[in-house]
Amino acid sequence: MIKEDESIKTLPKFPLSDFYSKEEINAIKNAIKKAFEARSIVQYYANKFVTKEDSDFIMAFAPLFISKSKEILIKLNEEDIKKLRKKIKMFL
Repeated sequence: MIKEDESIKTLPKFPLSDFYSKEEINAIKNAIKKAFEARSIVQYYANKFVTKEDSDFIMAFAPLFISKSKEILIKLNEEDIKKLRKKIKMFL
């Protein structure tokens, strides 16, 4: 299993980076980081709060990411999937 920090570091190298721009990858990394931090705060710290700014960013970004991801998935054909599987095996 990939740890939180490792998932953020390997994202630009991951095969799906072929489908996202550098700006989108940076936004994804930022959203993932904020989401992990927010989860940690609410799970482990009763005296800390997730900022409204972070919460709003995560909530605004999630639908955009899901929509873009669905667009990518719809366009993939069997050959694309086979190529992605080969690339993903390098990470396992």
